[in-house]
Amino acid sequence: MIAAIVRGSHRINVPDGDTMIFPGDRIEAIGSDESLQHFQQRMNHELAVLPQTRSEEHTSELQSRLHLV
Repeated sequence: MIAAIVRGSHRINVPDGDTMIFPGDRIEAIGSDESLQHFQQRMNHELAVLPQTRSEEHTSELQSRLHLV
C-alpha cells in the first residue's frame, strides 16, 4: 500500500487511485516483506521499460529514489 507521496514540501497521505506520481516524488509504502519486494520488482520493471527518449541520468535518479524502508 502506498502510505504517502512526498512532493517537495507537500505530503499526500494515503493517496487515492487517481493520484499521479511525478518525477522527483518520494513514495512511502507499507506492507509485508513479500509485498514490498513485489512492489520494488514492479517499480524496477516500470523503470526498465521507460521510453527510450528518457535519459539514462533520469532513470538513474528514479532508481535512486526507490527506497523501501
